[in-house]
Amino acid sequence: SLSGGGNTDYQSSSELPGREENLRGFLLAAQAQAQKLGQSLTHILIIPTARISNPFTITQGERENLTAFAEAQADSLEDICLQFSTENSLPCQATVLPVFMRSDAASIAYVNEIADSLSAIYFLDGSPLLAMRNLANTPLERVIADAYQRGVLIAGDGNSANMQSFQLLVGYQSDFAAENALAFGASDLRSMPRGRGLIYGLDHAIIQSELFFEGRLGLLLNALIDQASVNVGLGIDRHAGVDILDG
Repeated sequence: SLSGGGNTDYQSSSELPGREENLRGFLLAAQAQAQKLGQSLTHILIIPTARISNPFTITQGERENLTAFAEAQADSLEDICLQFSTENSLPCQATVLPVFMRSDAASIAYVNEIADSLSAIYFLDGSPLLAMRNLANTPLERVIADAYQRGVLIAGDGNSANMQSFQLLVGYQSDFAAENALAFGASDLRSMPRGRGLIYGLDHAIIQSELFFEGRLGLLLNALIDQASVNVGLGIDRHAGVDILDG
């Protein structure tokens, strides 16, 4: 199944309850999937690819900072899992796959991390366009697609939810914003051959995250009238999520 929504970038403690509620929903879905797969542990792999600032180069300092951020998210997931777990719940283990460049996505060592023991894969919030520049048509994307086919839950947080549809809504074209979102040509919708979301992604709808929180309803409506669009939109707001079965 596919899952998307929420946001992990919070500046205010007042947003913490909503964040925890959203992550709890994801963890419950991951635990349920682990049980379906006959696993004794809910193993979640966190991929922070979308958080990069440049798809072609990365400094060692940025790599270390992004990895540390992802590891903090892994710790948070494990802590929240402990808070609501019962004696009948599967325990949670979250690990980080530090994929930031296309060379990382071609690494045999990283590809082998997409193991049969996985219950869920969790893409952190960031730029879906930059993420797909690193993931599209790589060995890592292929094994993630294989994992999806065998029942591993795939989730995208925040803007990374957009990657869970095959047609990728990147955002606004230059000189457009929420104020003129309904103007012709405002949306940047990527479909083949110009680009796409993940290869296994939802093929009969376009996903847009933070729909009302960031005022993106106009953006999604604009994308839906694009000649290349599948003409069905799925909007997910902050602190909300959706679990798509057989997408």
